[in-house]
Amino acid sequence: MPATTISDEQRLLNQQLHAERPDFGSRGGAGHQGVIKAIARYQQLGAISSVLDYGTGKGAFPKALKQALPELKVGAYDPAVEAFSAKPKRSFDLVTCFDVLEHVERGSVAAVLEEIGTLSSKLVFLQIDLQPAVKRLASGRNAHIMLAPPDWWLAQVAVHFPLMGSYPIFHGSGTLQKLAVVAAAEPTTGPLVWSLLTKLQASPMVIQGGYLGEPDNGKGAKVIKAAKPKPAK
Repeated sequence: MPATTISDEQRLLNQQLHAERPDFGSRGGAGHQGVIKAIARYQQLGAISSVLDYGTGKGAFPKALKQALPELKVGAYDPAVEAFSAKPKRSFDLVTCFDVLEHVERGSVAAVLEEIGTLSSKLVFLQIDLQPAVKRLASGRNAHIMLAPPDWWLAQVAVHFPLMGSYPIFHGSGTLQKLAVVAAAEPTTGPLVWSLLTKLQASPMVIQGGYLGEPDNGKGAKVIKAAKPKPAK
């Protein structure tokens, strides 16, 4: 039987966490303002006219994107949030996926990446957290149920997206916090992949707080823009 993108059990656990924690899935992804700035430029150039936020949570990123770029076609999808649970029936120029894959069951990672690929007509931007979450599921398990090193994630992405580039996002302590990946399935999209990768890397960010930082009342991590990570001790 083909793997599903999410099991009924995991969907229920995520739904419970969304209901119990208003801050869960409400941030729109670390550093999303830099992504919006880049999208604005590509919209101006006519390269991107539609964006889907996959695993959108409570829809913070699509809301911010639509406010910034009213003429852009914006979609949102999250199987664990009723308001966004209807899978799109069309593809989008860019599919964003902020801090989602670490919430995916190991056996479903390939299915999720394949689905993201079917929904993207040009580009994909993935942001993957590599560290445990400050939140826990009702089962007692850490909310980040799929933790793996960058090389493992890049190998999974490469199966579905032959063209890809990546860059690290560090925590203020110097520890690698997230992996960012820009990818595409079609060779003709190569120039856009490298261009977007360069634009996003031009505005580096560092994560503070969260699992690796000082106690923050469980509110999670925050982003320091254009900062440099402290060297690891």
